[in-house]
Amino acid sequence: MTDSRNPLPKADRNSQLQRLSIVSFQEVLPVDQFVFRHEPVDDAGVDGSLEILIDGCYTNMRAQVQLKSCEEKKAKQDRIVTHQIETSNFNYLLNGVLGLYVLYVEKTHELFYAWAADENRRRIKMNSDWRSQEKISIPLQQLNELAIQSIYDRIRRQAELHRKILESLAHSPTNDNISVSINPDTLESKNSVEIERILSSAGMTLVAAGYSNSVLEKLNLVSQKAATEPRLKLISAYANYSTGRYQLALGAVTDAIINNGLKKEDKEFAEKIHLASQMNLGMITSEQYFQEMEAKSTGNELLDAEVKLNRVIDKFLSQMDLDEEQGYFVLDSRQGLGLEFRSRIHPNL
Repeated sequence: MTDSRNPLPKADRNSQLQRLSIVSFQEVLPVDQFVFRHEPVDDAGVDGSLEILIDGCYTNMRAQVQLKSCEEKKAKQDRIVTHQIETSNFNYLLNGVLGLYVLYVEKTHELFYAWAADENRRRIKMNSDWRSQEKISIPLQQLNELAIQSIYDRIRRQAELHRKILESLAHSPTNDNISVSINPDTLESKNSVEIERILSSAGMTLVAAGYSNSVLEKLNLVSQKAATEPRLKLISAYANYSTGRYQLALGAVTDAIINNGLKKEDKEFAEKIHLASQMNLGMITSEQYFQEMEAKSTGNELLDAEVKLNRVIDKFLSQMDLDEEQGYFVLDSRQGLGLEFRSRIHPNL
């Protein structure tokens, strides 16, 4: 009797492993955090997308997942295995958003994972010519609960970063450049618009608190237009002066004064930096500095008191230098006085 069930297409081992990999991967995903969406049409190298949920809401924050499977694992070291990946598939995943490899090992029912971008970064450091190869062997880590949480966090951080960049571009003038500072570990970003706002409002305080170098780094990220604003020029001058870069301080503060856009108190502070920078560069003497400052302090009791205090400090330090030259006993360090000086002028001017 003829068997009506034949002939029929056979389900080969590869297709079985593929189905097992999908089922096993979905089983380990917390249903309150992830949704795995299949890519049913024209699968050219991505099996689906992994979307995260936040407070029970869909987010469209996703990673593209390529599922692989094998009978037995090829162990590289504890909790790490290697697997052969087609070079074309690796390149394909790099073109997308957050490409993720997930490997299912049938014999041990284990799952392993690797980010395509991380593997690409590793190969760049190795100077690997992977594009000339048909296949590459990549290391994958064990997919445990901790790894699942790290995948969730990375998808969220990457999506939030991408949106921040787009919104920054949308809010910036169309004829202006915008810079973005990104922490490679946390993917936290600071765009030039936000940096300009922070520096304009708190830059002077940050320098006074000892963050001069950090302020100077951030000033390099502001737009060209913002960099010419008198307020940021003054902050740059103060940061450079506080770190002993007197020539740079003098140039920046001169620009700030010439632009004539400073408020009264900022202008007074700029003039003090201008004089102090000149003195430290040997362009004027300390006596000329104090004479100029005393002239500016007329009618300003607070400034007058500050100038007198700095005169006393300068005189005391000059005497210490003289005592050292003559061999008298002096304190080993000026820090022993409870004060720290970068020059004979108080660091807060």
